[in-house]
Amino acid sequence: MQPNRPEVPRRISGAILNSLSAGVVPRTGLEYIAIGRKAEIDALLYDLSTVESGGSAFRLIVGRYGSGKS
Repeated sequence: MQPNRPEVPRRISGAILNSLSAGVVPRTGLEYIAIGRKAEIDALLYDLSTVESGGSAFRLIVGRYGSGKS
């Protein structure tokens, strides 16, 4: 039995593949491909809560071209 996966509409999957093959961030459909980023998202949310409470935070996101920084 396969896990419950959302069905990607054909129009969106085409846009995603065209954008990725051109080396740019897709304008639509990121929710279908942004996986495995829990640690990064948790760290950024922690920084935002620190700033919200009057503190400060500084973070650099470094990676090669096409590594998913956007």
